[in-house]
Amino acid sequence: MDFNGMRDLESEKQICAGHCRVSRLWLGASVTTDKVLHLDMILMDSKGNDIWVHIPPVLQEHFKALLQEQEVYIIKDYEIHTTQLKYRPIANSYIMTFNRTTTVQRVPDIPSIPTFKFSFTKASEMKDKLGQIIILSDVVGELVKHSNLLTTTNLSRKTTRKELELKLIEGDVVKVVIWGRVITEFDKIVKPAGDQPIILVVTAVSVNLFKKMYNQSSPCMLSCPHLPPFLNFRCLNCWDYMWIRTARYRIQLEVEANSKSATFIIFEYEGKRFFGPTANELFNRTGQNYEEPPADLLKVVGVTKLFHVKFKPNLYSDAQPDFTVLKILEPEAT
Repeated sequence: MDFNGMRDLESEKQICAGHCRVSRLWLGASVTTDKVLHLDMILMDSKGNDIWVHIPPVLQEHFKALLQEQEVYIIKDYEIHTTQLKYRPIANSYIMTFNRTTTVQRVPDIPSIPTFKFSFTKASEMKDKLGQIIILSDVVGELVKHSNLLTTTNLSRKTTRKELELKLIEGDVVKVVIWGRVITEFDKIVKPAGDQPIILVVTAVSVNLFKKMYNQSSPCMLSCPHLPPFLNFRCLNCWDYMWIRTARYRIQLEVEANSKSATFIIFEYEGKRFFGPTANELFNRTGQNYEEPPADLLKVVGVTKLFHVKFKPNLYSDAQPDFTVLKILEPEAT
């Protein structure tokens, strides 16, 4: 839908002024910790209009017990406002938020209300969606194969993933990486089917180049130096070819102080000052494929330092925010 000021806000409020169907319902969880951060869903009305609904963490257990996918409800006392959030599952600049006065009443099914609505991305359109994290994409295809469970270690943190290959309608094969709780859902619905093809709909995905120079097991993030073209490397931002690759630090630390823990992130400048070698020097010396971080990085584990940090709180989650390290200092002697 396209929206235009207050007129559109009023029309958006009409989506759930009557009956609406819970088209999709899911728990948003952290990829790295698998901690549930919020409860989200997509509501649809009889005209096929849809809206993303965000339920705050303090209310998620209450509404999780009341709502079921594909059921029809009358919902009252909610809030609708524009959103600047990234990673939107649908192309809608408005979001609905539940509060403590919101009520939901389940009613008999209304067949005229659609069950699902997707905007499938074709292979020919994926170039235009590279790096798009505002509005995510949907894809549909035949499951060609999938990997076993893969584990990645980044400092003391482990993540799990599975890699799928989907054959799209146009015949192109794309790789899809799923994480955390999505793996559990995948294992529930995908069973050996003999000679019968398995068709998957994968929603809310971001599009990236499979051959981009980034490896989840590496503490380095590779960026484009905007240099003359070569055959192997291409920048996801400018789409230009480049003849060298440049590594940059993005290191996540789990720190503790006074029985509290938080995630600190160190980028290139402070990483170079603290660890010694640049990320590029470290990358060229050790490579990117290793199970354990290089010794140069492990020296920070167990060390007490004074961190000058900045952070931006997440108003839609009770999860701990990430802190960006601006400077690392020696603690004052006591």
